[in-house]
Amino acid sequence: MNLRLVGFLFISITLISCANPLGEDSQVDSSFSPGGDATAPSAPTNLSLSGNPTFAMSPTLSWTSSTDNEQIQGYKVGIGTAEGEDDVVSFTNAGDVTSYQFASINPLLDKSTNYYLVVKAMDTSGNESPVASSTSWSPGLASESGAYILPESPTYLADCDDYLNSSYYNNEGDGNYWLDVDGPGGMAAFIATCDMTTESGGWTLVLNYVHQGGSNPATNVKTITLPVLSSNNLGDDESGVSNSWGHAGNSLLTTMSFSAMRFYCVTSGHSRLMNFKTSLTGILSYVTSGTGTFVGVESNFTPLSGHNSNLPASRNSALTNQGDDALTNIPFSKSGTNHWSIRGLGGRWECDDFPGSDAEDTIHRVWVK
Repeated sequence: MNLRLVGFLFISITLISCANPLGEDSQVDSSFSPGGDATAPSAPTNLSLSGNPTFAMSPTLSWTSSTDNEQIQGYKVGIGTAEGEDDVVSFTNAGDVTSYQFASINPLLDKSTNYYLVVKAMDTSGNESPVASSTSWSPGLASESGAYILPESPTYLADCDDYLNSSYYNNEGDGNYWLDVDGPGGMAAFIATCDMTTESGGWTLVLNYVHQGGSNPATNVKTITLPVLSSNNLGDDESGVSNSWGHAGNSLLTTMSFSAMRFYCVTSGHSRLMNFKTSLTGILSYVTSGTGTFVGVESNFTPLSGHNSNLPASRNSALTNQGDDALTNIPFSKSGTNHWSIRGLGGRWECDDFPGSDAEDTIHRVWVK
């Protein structure tokens, strides 16, 4: 039990004369104040944030206990738009704890605003410590296993464009995101790579081959996952990196919703860059069904940044009805001069050229939106 004195203590002193011990007393009243505790606790330290904030819920704030010459009674916490402020959620008594999370915040928080969780200690005399502030934070996408997810149910979205247009998207940018391409279907969610900047963003990577010249590894048709971007270095060999090497087959592409495709390739054989997009209906149908052709791409494409290759404008030839190899086995070419080929005809790795072999380093990528 802690005892403390409050107010003034009055002491009465009676003086008795030796000469007149039975005479009138002389009385003197005196008083003094013992002085209550006025020492404030130290500020909480080692503030850290954990968990995923939503528009109605803050992250969890944790801290190291304050010290005091008396005893810590508890802590007050709040939310502000500047360090030390509580202009969003006023200081409220959290009790004698060292972590706290606000829930059911009203009005809802704004993803374009930086917020601070603030905390201060109180001792048993009512003294308050200086305010300690967290680092700034704002609502946005959460992270799981190195990839972005929504901070509340439903946790996963179907494609990169859905994330880009989510109310929680807060300029997280290019990177890996969890996708659930068939929603309530039986496929498990998986990590995919999203390009959130090129051509307004929202592009999902569906083909990725970083090939080292002089090698001819097999392609990898993916049916339940998509390739994840790893290396951008021409000359690297990703054939042994199973989660990066490969392309979506017809069945997987059928579960995805998209209306445009983007083709990219570079090679050590020359300095030209192929970088274009197309929304040609026949191509979209071909890559999902495995039956069809790229005929018409030569007049139905949009060149993108840096594009200076001959294809697809010079296309006059194409292999057709290639099933799961619709994106890899020479889908468009200028016969004998310029090819898009990923192990085409069993061994050609070509990007707007015609070495007819696997001699050159190449990078091929396809994105959908």
